Amino acid sequence: MRPASYHTEDLISLLRQGKIATMDDLLGALGTIADATVFRKLAGLDYRTSYSHRGRYYTLDETARFDTLGLWGFGQVWFSRSGTLVATVEALVSTAEAGYDAAELEGVLHVEAKQALLALERGGRLARQKVAGRYLYLAPKVSVAKTQLAARSVYDAEGSGLHLGTGLRVLPDELKAAIVLFYSLLDERQRRLYAGLEAMKIGHGGDTAIAELLDMDPGTVARGRAELFTGDIESNRVRRTGGGRHSAQKNSPEVIAAIGALMANDTAGDPMTGIKWTRRTTEKIAEELQACGIEVCANTVAKLLKDLDYRLGVNHKLLERASPPDRDAQFNYIAAQRETFAHAGVPIISIDAKKRELDTNFKNQGTTWRQTPILVNDHDFPSDAKGVALPYGIYDVGANHGYLFIGTTHDTSDFAVDNVVRWWNYHGKRRYVGKHELLILADRGGSNGARTRAFKLGLQERLCDRHGLTVTVCHYPTAASKWEVEHRLFSEVSKN
Repeated sequence: MRPASYHTEDLISLLRQGKIATMDDLLGALGTIADATVFRKLAGLDYRTSYSHRGRYYTLDETARFDTLGLWGFGQVWFSRSGTLVATVEALVSTAEAGYDAAELEGVLHVEAKQALLALERGGRLARQKVAGRYLYLAPKVSVAKTQLAARSVYDAEGSGLHLGTGLRVLPDELKAAIVLFYSLLDERQRRLYAGLEAMKIGHGGDTAIAELLDMDPGTVARGRAELFTGDIESNRVRRTGGGRHSAQKNSPEVIAAIGALMANDTAGDPMTGIKWTRRTTEKIAEELQACGIEVCANTVAKLLKDLDYRLGVNHKLLERASPPDRDAQFNYIAAQRETFAHAGVPIISIDAKKRELDTNFKNQGTTWRQTPILVNDHDFPSDAKGVALPYGIYDVGANHGYLFIGTTHDTSDFAVDNVVRWWNYHGKRRYVGKHELLILADRGGSNGARTRAFKLGLQERLCDRHGLTVTVCHYPTAASKWEVEHRLFSEVSKN
């Protein structure tokens, strides 16, 4: 039995003799000492713990013979210059030339690495991108990740895949998918040069093979290959100076004059603003130009019309009818009434009917938060409707509450009065206890119009006489919108 007191050289000697050891091995060889004592002695040494077997094994730095990836194995136990499994995975992926997928990394590390990869990706310490149906793990820095993707596409294009020293190689179909993916990330010039590079790697027949794979013209591939050979590349331009399709004006200088002649008798405009427009469509103009021997399409005609200061336009509701002389007085009176009633705490309601809606499973523009969409009929045939729904809104201005009543027959004055009475019975008299006045804001026409005698009679008999209320009704002028009920109530109905 060895004494509890021993020298650090004893520990070094044990590790040298066995190359690696567990804590149980060290405690058994050194005698009756505590774990803390061993850890205290290890703290003064350059030692490593295994990233495999949950760090159960220990070895000295001088014993380990790390390879170019910073890994060393003794039997089935593996150590890393980076330390833990997570740190090792992060270091390997961040410095890899072409990134790793989970299978490739497990072949290098000889242990399962998927959970470590997921943890690093969730923590933002690695990036992940799906390439050809598998997840490729990349460095977190965007510029480095792009370089890794580019290198991966080069390895894939060579046909042999990325050699990892473990016999793992990427499948040919996945190589093609990676090439197509990388190709889609490039601009026009880069695509041409990249296609030329891949064609050079293949050799004879490469132009045709790459053109079929990337859906390109073989001549474009050949041009990219020639540019790489000669170095004749304009670095700051996608196309050469003067490249691309020539404008219609350069190809056919007579087009402008021909369009001007055709439009001479079909042009209208505004002499104040100088804006011009025409009743002819671009398709008809293109047909007439083709009849004159000028081959242009409708899209080209549209571009030329813009150059001639023609513009697409729609109708603007800007023309107003002459306002009645007492219109401002009406608004001022309503504003004064609202202020007086609000100051006295008297209820104020704004009423109006919304357009009727067909009652069935028809398309509606409203939206709701859902996991799956609501399925509706593909056509809105009125004959499929079960009936009609007549929304009638009442907005309580003081309480900022809206109420919606639905009718199924017609928007009559009786229907409007019913809704006001129903609101008072269920909400108004409970909220405004002790109040015997009511201000109603309504528009000028419809079921609650200013000239509708049935509406006034219904309010008198069924609201004023029956409930002892003094009701004041203010009608807005023609074409005036009641902001509260339309914009604060009906807008929420339409959105949902």
